[in-house]
Amino acid sequence: LAAELPGVGADHWVGQLTQAKGRGLAGVLDVLARRKDPKALQAARTFLEHEDPLVREAATRAVGAIDEAP
Repeated sequence: LAAELPGVGADHWVGQLTQAKGRGLAGVLDVLARRKDPKALQAARTFLEHEDPLVREAATRAVGAIDEAP
C-alpha cells in the first residue's frame, strides 16, 4: 500500500532510508522494490552489505526489482 501512495515519490522513500532501522528499514527497501524507480537504485545498493540480514535481503530484492524494471 505504501508503494502506491499518491504524491509520495521515490525521493521521499530514499530519504526515509537514513531514518529507519531494522524491520522499518527493510520495509522502506521493500517499498522501493515495488516502486521500481531507478532513482532509488544507488541508495538501495548501499544496504547490500548491511549487518542485519533482514535489511540485506530487502536491499537485494530492491536492487533486483529496480534493475529488472523496463
